[in-house]
Amino acid sequence: MSKSEPSYRRPLNSEQLLVLRLLYKFRFGSSDLIAVRFNKPSGKYVQKRLHILEDQGYIAKHYEKSYKLQGKPAAYYLLPRAAKLLQAQHPDFITDQGIKNRYKDKLASESFIAHCLDVYTIYTKLKALYGDNLIFFSKSDLSFDKYDYFPKWLPDAYMIIKGGAKGTGKQHRFFLDIFEETTPFFVLVRRIKSYLSYAQSEQWDGDLPTILMIFETASTQKRLNKRITKELDQLWDDELVSFYTTTKQQLMASNYQNNKIWQSVTELDVIKSLFNR
Repeated sequence: MSKSEPSYRRPLNSEQLLVLRLLYKFRFGSSDLIAVRFNKPSGKYVQKRLHILEDQGYIAKHYEKSYKLQGKPAAYYLLPRAAKLLQAQHPDFITDQGIKNRYKDKLASESFIAHCLDVYTIYTKLKALYGDNLIFFSKSDLSFDKYDYFPKWLPDAYMIIKGGAKGTGKQHRFFLDIFEETTPFFVLVRRIKSYLSYAQSEQWDGDLPTILMIFETASTQKRLNKRITKELDQLWDDELVSFYTTTKQQLMASNYQNNKIWQSVTELDVIKSLFNR
């Protein structure tokens, strides 16, 4: 027999609403990742918030007993009720399609969930490195008609990083894609060619954002760097687009004292940072 729902519920507080917005932005999130936003050392500090939201029908989770042995976290996701609540409060924040996607998340594949968690993980690392200088748009953030000039496949993220110690310098713009080791090589090549075609279409107003690609292993990175160089050699203007690559391990291990993260594909050198700090 199911529990009867209370006739009155207190409105969600600002912290609970922030959890809902994070899950909308990244589709899936673990308790550890969500805890980072609240400056907490581990997921146990946000478990109570998550349990309350789950009990009230705002979020749900993918979790199997085997996850513990595999070292996989429970993956929380937004339910349609929560998406509608957010849309009512911020019509410019969530699209109707964004609400429809919430119905799909219950049946999301393990690989899709893992990719969403990877994107969220990379975001938390970049946020730690660049702080308020980083502006990060996820696919969910870009799913509006006003962004129809973006590539139709949408990168995992569009980023703006403001230069200078206080963010008063030049703004640098990036398309970011993250690839797991299970991604077939032909898919990687197709993404490269799609970017090159997009660059030549001149749909973007001004210089195309620098393209950042993150790979699981150095061997995949090296192989793709060679392929990108080959594709660029066939262009009439190889300065239309710039590719920089790294591995997830290199990025996650980086800090302000060790900033050798991104490798320029065209120059085959390693740069210390995305801009002069």
